[in-house]
Amino acid sequence: LIYHWLGFTPPRPSEIVAYFDSLQNPDGSLVDTRGYGVVQQVFDLLAYKHLNAQPAKSLDPWFAAEATDWTHILSVVQTYGSGNFWGTLVGYPLNWLYFKKMPPWWNQYDALARNNPSSWWYDLHQRNHFIVPYIALDLNPPFLTELLNQTVTEQLADGSWVNSMPETAMTLHNIIYPYYLLTRRADLYVAMQKATSYISSCYRETTVGGQVIGWFIPTPTSDPSPSLIDIHVTIMGVMASIDLGLLKGNTDPLYRDFSLTTPPPP
Repeated sequence: LIYHWLGFTPPRPSEIVAYFDSLQNPDGSLVDTRGYGVVQQVFDLLAYKHLNAQPAKSLDPWFAAEATDWTHILSVVQTYGSGNFWGTLVGYPLNWLYFKKMPPWWNQYDALARNNPSSWWYDLHQRNHFIVPYIALDLNPPFLTELLNQTVTEQLADGSWVNSMPETAMTLHNIIYPYYLLTRRADLYVAMQKATSYISSCYRETTVGGQVIGWFIPTPTSDPSPSLIDIHVTIMGVMASIDLGLLKGNTDPLYRDFSLTTPPPP
């Protein structure tokens, strides 16, 4: 994803595709999709798309068995992802939308979000996830104005959310930046500017063999040792840096990769 965001082609793309193909299960899935794996599969599919490839096996058997029946989906999420309910559930609509198909149970997803706001309202991490399919579908999520107000209010004085670079990056990408693009609310722009110094303060670099190596750390006071580099944290830092204009690139903040109106993957 970092290569794609920055406009570069990764080395040995055919080997990357072959590796992902080797991960496929008999039903076409790329991982064990119980729990957070259903979200991981979305990122794996995006890797195929950005490499102009498609999985060797169809995922239709997986969709039929694991992603079509709403009652089954809820049971799996409650069993394997109850501690991160919306952060897990969001993977199901995104898998459907990746293939340019409306989830057959979208009305149930929307009703669950609208009728149970307490399941996401008080938890920034859950808000950051449940909202994504609405952005991709150009639909207003429930209580949008109140949700944006709440998110702006929760920003800390240092520009972060919950003093976490990854969560700050996710909040910028999933709520603040896309809705600034869609509404041009001035307070969302101010929130982005406040976050800039915090994101920058989590960047570290060193020189090895004449080559500069950069990475991000979870908070400004985290151990900066290169031996502790977390690739997930660095991915989030790069994403935020592009969203804030600190790096040139495109992270798809309006989730056009999942829009029903954009061309399907190759």
